[in-house]
Amino acid sequence: MKGEIFHIKNGDTQRGPYTLEHINHLAKCGMIKEDTLFWREGMEDWEPITRILRIGRKKLPSIFWKIILGVTVTISVFLLLFGRVTKEAWRELTSSEFTAEGAWWRARGLVREQLPKGEHVEFATFNPKEVKIDDKRQAVVQVSGRVTGPQGQKPTTWEVKLLYNPERSDWSSWAPSESSSPALREEIESN
Repeated sequence: MKGEIFHIKNGDTQRGPYTLEHINHLAKCGMIKEDTLFWREGMEDWEPITRILRIGRKKLPSIFWKIILGVTVTISVFLLLFGRVTKEAWRELTSSEFTAEGAWWRARGLVREQLPKGEHVEFATFNPKEVKIDDKRQAVVQVSGRVTGPQGQKPTTWEVKLLYNPERSDWSSWAPSESSSPALREEIESN
């Protein structure tokens, strides 16, 4: 086909003569579409340009796919490393259900807020027996965990007093007015 002369047709408009190189250039510039027809000497009728050209979507550059792969890997690593922690922190900050589990999650959040800088806590799993809710919408929650810090690890239990506000649908720390005890009390367990 090299050196041959072609004519192209879009709708009722005919153009040419063109070489195959020129037609390729027009296709790359978007001036020739898939429904374009071509004709050359010796042909009985017009035929689809796709018989001599590969027209279609332009391939995205490899840098695009490298960026997509990089973002996907970054998100996957983040979720693998921090997904559980992020989900748990979200539950601690947003738990607002008037349930034993809702109070437990909120108590965990309050404990985490009170930890000294440099300390990390790994909480025990939820146990409904460690949450007492009374008819005044007050709760006393026992939260257990293992604190890791500069002095090593230590098992710890906190007693957190909460009050449920139905108008705001949330738990907040509470200390009874007749008592001077804080809303959060920590007890370090002996090994």
